[in-house]
Amino acid sequence: MNTLGRRIIGAIPVLLGISFLIFLLMHIAPGDPVTLLLGDDATPADIERTRHEWGLDQPLIVQYYEFLNRAVRGDFGKSLKFNESVTKLIAERLPATLELAFASLCVAITIAVQNPERVLALVLVATAARLTVTAEMLDAARRRAEGQPDAPMRPIPLEAVVSSSTPAGRVRRLERMTMTAPPRAVYADLLANQRFDAGGRARAIPVPTLVIGCSDDRLVPVPLAAALAASIPGAELVILPKCGHYPHVERAPAFNFALVKFLGRVSLLTLHAPAART
Repeated sequence: MNTLGRRIIGAIPVLLGISFLIFLLMHIAPGDPVTLLLGDDATPADIERTRHEWGLDQPLIVQYYEFLNRAVRGDFGKSLKFNESVTKLIAERLPATLELAFASLCVAITIAVQNPERVLALVLVATAARLTVTAEMLDAARRRAEGQPDAPMRPIPLEAVVSSSTPAGRVRRLERMTMTAPPRAVYADLLANQRFDAGGRARAIPVPTLVIGCSDDRLVPVPLAAALAASIPGAELVILPKCGHYPHVERAPAFNFALVKFLGRVSLLTLHAPAART
């Protein structure tokens, strides 16, 4: 078994221990959740009935087992405070969480660009050393950014960037994702792509690098991804089958596996050479 597999297996008891500790702390914390739910005017009979309905009259270990049994199926129970499904509450608040995560990512990228000595590894997805955008794409994006009524909804048709093997549900998800981008931002992005040329600087990348390409990507075909990997010393090239320009959505399991595998090797390199980068 490789090191990554041993780490994943070793993390299971750690996660179980942390979850049980949190579960225990919630139970020994001051206050009664049933009283909080029913109010101070609740009768003893109402309190006992509610305890039984919620399973709070069971031994702690039984409650924890029931919690784990539901959690592995995506059911995190019902919120005592909001009286709604916890899964539903998470789904409602997930967009704001993702916005904060994206903002944090932008800050991290800014710091990395300004302080390249702090970068430990690099992952390049569906990109090439030089990008080119057709005049038709730029014109369509410009007209949509200017609000012209005859402008196409997308400067790049979705069918041109996803694989024909991508499940319909994921295509619909990509449609929603791409339509949320402001037209001016799309136009600015295409202009930046048109001017992007890192061919001369790729050879100077000093950190472990993973280049992920896709077999059906028509924007960045496999030869361009392979050329980028070849221009970076020691870079690893992974070509994911049956996906287009959005592998993190079209083939999320394969994409995540390649990413975790690479990051596992980077972690080992960092542990073996702790003084290499400070």
